[in-house]
Amino acid sequence: MTTQKKTSYSLLFYPSKTKLKKNGEAPVLMKININGERAVVNLKRSVPPEAWNTDKGRMAGRSQEAKIFNDYLDAVVQRTRQKYNDLLVTHDLITPEMLRDAVLGIKTSSARMIVEVFEEHIHSMRQLIGKETTHATCQKLNTCKAHFQKFLKKEYKAHDVPVKSVDRYMISKFSLYLKTETGCAYNTATKFLQNFKKITKICLQSNSRRLEAQEKARLAQNRAVEYPYFHYPRKS
Repeated sequence: MTTQKKTSYSLLFYPSKTKLKKNGEAPVLMKININGERAVVNLKRSVPPEAWNTDKGRMAGRSQEAKIFNDYLDAVVQRTRQKYNDLLVTHDLITPEMLRDAVLGIKTSSARMIVEVFEEHIHSMRQLIGKETTHATCQKLNTCKAHFQKFLKKEYKAHDVPVKSVDRYMISKFSLYLKTETGCAYNTATKFLQNFKKITKICLQSNSRRLEAQEKARLAQNRAVEYPYFHYPRKS
């Protein structure tokens, strides 16, 4: 599997002075920048435009109101960074939209799991029995999946792992497991590995199509999303 490339990641808070509220305050937005792409989130908070410190990206002053507001922004930064780090563990490529959705609790950025993809592929193949495949082929795929699940439980104490976790080291350990723990002959183990690599290839192709769809959606509509995701005291 591919490895995560070095990314450029930053957050920026700013008041939207073009969309002032009736009381004259400006909504505060958070811009997520990743590798030159961006997504904008409306924080559902507002400040008087003159009370904003552009250099610091925070509300100006030392008043209690400013402290509460800036503490809230700090909490947003902390949450966003944590979500970003979580995504790094499970994804080869992270987009601003994925991070935005993770922060907002929208489950569009969930990692693809290898056993889950295995099961989806077997289900699709079973529908083609008698047309493009055979029952025996599906049975071999199912046996391969069962061996891999037992391997995960023994070596990783897990029932499934993100697609990104599958690398050359894991495949070599799975190969050794097939030959030493299951009693598979060389040719049988090789066939199981070929089936397993076919699943990883499907994952890569699926990921590529998903990223292309995300890019088209981003170009079609790059707008602020307004979802409150922190419950913090509002100004009275």
